[in-house]
Amino acid sequence: KGLLSSEQKNYTNKSLHSSKTSRNMINALPDLVLALIFGYLPDVQRICTVTLVCRKWYDIIHSSAVWKKVDFDFQRRITSEILQKFIYAGTREVLLTECHYLEWSDLCHILSRCKKLAVLVLAWIGYRKQSVPADFSMVLSIGYLRLLDLSHCKVTSSLFRMLPLKCQILEILLLQDCQEISQESYLISPFKQHKHLKLLCVAYNREALFPHCVVALLKYANCRVLLDIRGHHLTSEDFSNITREHYDALERIKSVKDYEHMLR
Repeated sequence: KGLLSSEQKNYTNKSLHSSKTSRNMINALPDLVLALIFGYLPDVQRICTVTLVCRKWYDIIHSSAVWKKVDFDFQRRITSEILQKFIYAGTREVLLTECHYLEWSDLCHILSRCKKLAVLVLAWIGYRKQSVPADFSMVLSIGYLRLLDLSHCKVTSSLFRMLPLKCQILEILLLQDCQEISQESYLISPFKQHKHLKLLCVAYNREALFPHCVVALLKYANCRVLLDIRGHHLTSEDFSNITREHYDALERIKSVKDYEHMLR
């Protein structure tokens, strides 16, 4: 009772031998190829499973080649101590939505390692407690950013005015529920002359949703930007006045939720 039959033992031995053979075949691949393969695994699976297979895989997982994209979206208990292990100079995309344990000062220090950030999602960081630091655009290398999400963050007017000057190839800017930006900042923003901005989300931003502000926002990117103004209380008369200024306003005012496809 409880003992394996000879057939079961043979099957088990063959399975173990096959598993070892397969792993040896995989380990014969160059480290860079393995890093590319591991890069397609979900983060939790990378960290909790793959690193336990062998020392070689552990070293590869913790190399910069794997972490071109760091996705900790909705991993609320991620701390600065954990995050700093996965951020490298070559990291291009960082997604940290609702990582409430992160402090802005620590986060800026860690992200300053990245030399060519292209996608930066920081929604809900410091929600209602900490403002995005004034030197955010100075500390980080954000000149290569194409997508920046600061939704539900305390974004100051001065930072908003600085973004078009520092992020000259920015294509998507998400500022949903950022209530600290003033009307004046929206009206005089250098984003009017910006060459690459495709989408600006100011959904539920009270100061941005007045009719005269919407008219000004539609002038961004030389009157080509798409505008997400969910939460507005504009009347049909307001829209009539807006379309007098911008004949294509109704085509460019959209509720955009799936925005990643807009990146070239």
